[in-house]
Order: sequence, then structure tokens, then C-alpha cells
Amino acid sequence: MRDLTRLELVTEAVRAALEELAGTASHLLADLVDEEWGRRYGRPVRLGKNPTRPKTRILATGGDAVRLLEHVGEHGADRLSGPRVQALRQIMVQNYYRDGAGRLRWRTVEDGGLPPSAVAVVDALWLRISQQIVEVAYKLYGEAPKADSVRTLSLGLESADNLVGFRTKQERKRQEWGDAYVETGHVWTHENGEALHPDWISRRFTRLVELSGLPPVRLHDLRHLAATLSLLAGIDIKVVQEKLGHSSRQVTSDTYTSVLPEMMRAEAESVMAVVPRDIPFKVRTPPVIPESAWQGHIAVFFAHGAQQSGDTWAVGAQTQPDSDRLGMITLAGRGQTTPPTRP
Repeated sequence: MRDLTRLELVTEAVRAALEELAGTASHLLADLVDEEWGRRYGRPVRLGKNPTRPKTRILATGGDAVRLLEHVGEHGADRLSGPRVQALRQIMVQNYYRDGAGRLRWRTVEDGGLPPSAVAVVDALWLRISQQIVEVAYKLYGEAPKADSVRTLSLGLESADNLVGFRTKQERKRQEWGDAYVETGHVWTHENGEALHPDWISRRFTRLVELSGLPPVRLHDLRHLAATLSLLAGIDIKVVQEKLGHSSRQVTSDTYTSVLPEMMRAEAESVMAVVPRDIPFKVRTPPVIPESAWQGHIAVFFAHGAQQSGDTWAVGAQTQPDSDRLGMITLAGRGQTTPPTRP
């Protein structure tokens, strides 16, 4: 990974942790988040190819992350177990270190070193595939895959949360097994650390399918399912090609030709969907946003909608899932609306 991608990753990890805390323990952010943090982390980061002062940004973002984690540890240590906060902690360990003078430094191959791994979890949001498993007489060996198969995959937040949870459980098992724990360096293992054999995984999957009552499906079919769902979701076929490790876009196109007509229909609809248009709506309850909902320039709301009849929907907002509604409107049709801003 290039440093710029890692910088975007750390910035997004800080933003995700802030969003999690705003939803679960907003009081922890009262003395920490200010207008500057709102500008840095109030929206998804998208840096250009040549951002200004990248090294300064790297250290500033790392410093913010350290401040956030130390603040939470001091004032709400129980929130350190949140999946996104855990992800931020892992990302910080993998991308920063303290030098002899206690200064925060950015890890590189030459400076501090990067954590070694064959199939490495670069962090909780990215997965690096650089080795494949080969079976010979039921013994497993690792070897370099084809050049096109070496790739870095991005993970959704739900997948990242699951991964962080599994690594936490894995660390607990490592402590329980002590010296008997087998250090394989693999991400997915048995509870004693031994690597999962592909044959065991296949047999286990087949048994789970039988117990579920679903039609017979192979483990490899999940790869096709993921690719099909990605294409139907409107993901560019080039992105899907790189995710699958295909040698060319044409291979992906030929493999999933049955999906292309649906993609073409979706593309025609999406052109109209992105055109901004006003939506007539009726205010049933005027929204009143309490001052306590704002943390600097960041506020998190839970929106909920219910279809009343036909194309008519009722949409409301709450500061917490179980709190009183702040307001409600009814609207019909499709389009884009502008969310309320703080005066």
C-alpha cells in the first residue's frame, strides 16, 4: 500500500470511531471535538493524487487518533471495546510507533517496520492477499499466486466489526492455550491456533448447507454470488475484476454475462435518479433539534421511515433509537432533499 492510501485509511478510521462514539456515548466528545475536528472528520475523506503537506497530515491525524483513544480510555474506558474504536486501535498499532524520545512516528519498511504477514490483515478495513494455500498429500504449503491474484480488498464496516471481534476472541484463546497455542500467522484458525484445512472448511460448509435446508451450493459459489451482487448493486465491472483477481475486464464480463442486461436497465434508471429535484412534503411535526445533540459541528441522528400508502412515506428523526422523535414529515416520490443545517 502506498502512504497516501494509508493516510486516507487512518483518517476514515478516526471518523468512523467518532461516529460510533457520537451514537453510543456522545458526552465523551463534548470536551474533545471542536470546529477543526468537524472540518477534518465531518465528511468522508477523498484526497487527490498530490495532497498538500502529506507528512504533516499523517502526524496530525495520528495525533488526533491518540488524543481520541486516550480521552476515551480516561473518561469512558468501557467504550474502548466498541468495534470501530477497536479498529482504530489496531490501525494505529500497525501504522504508527513511538521512537526513543516518545514521539509518534509513521511506520515504513525502513523506519519502524511494518507488521509481517503472508496473508496480512493490513488493518480492520483492508485485507491483503499475497499468498495461496496448496495441498500436497493433505499437507498445506504456501506459495505466491499469479501476479493478477495479488491484491488488496476493502472490507465493509460490518465485515470489519466481525474481523475485530474474531481477532479479540483469537487473542483470548491464545492466552487460554498458553504455550500449547500454535502460531501459524493465519487469520482464520481453530481455537488452538492450528490452520483450517481447506477440506475441513468444505465439509463443514456442506454440512451447514444441509442443516439450513437450502438447495445444494458449493463453497466456491459464494464467490460468484458476491460478484453478482456487486454488479447488480452498480459497482463498476473494473472494480469487480480487481476484487476477483481476474486477469482482464473481459474475463469478468464473459463470466457474468447474465447480469449485464440488468446492469444496463439499472444504469438507465440511475441517470434519472441522480438528477436533483424538489420533493413536495408536508411537515407533520416541526423538527426541534436539542442543543445536546450537537458536538461541535457534528450531530448524529437516527432516521426512520414508514410507508403509509402508495408512494407516501412518513419520515422522522431521533437522537437515539429509543428517544422521542424530533420531528416528522410526509413525502411522496423520489428525489433528493437537503438535510437541515445548524443555524
